[in-house]
Amino acid sequence: MSQPRNLARPRGRQWRDADTDIAVGDDQVDEPAVGEERTTIRWPAEQLATIRRAAAEYGLPYQIYIRDAAFRRALEDLQTVTRTIE
Repeated sequence: MSQPRNLARPRGRQWRDADTDIAVGDDQVDEPAVGEERTTIRWPAEQLATIRRAAAEYGLPYQIYIRDAAFRRALEDLQTVTRTIE
């Protein structure tokens, strides 16, 4: 029996594999693991180029670099807000 279709993805739509930058079809796209969510962010080309350069300096894929940087910033912001309230 086949899996139910994800209605958020129209059949036949092409996606870009973020790690290889290769277009893939619906049947080749991995679903997020339990407890994970996917997001899409649109970046100006210059900003993304800067992020990619910084990620390369750390030897990381740019997606991992973005995820880590955003998470660290969120933790810092929450600490700042908590200190301000106390």
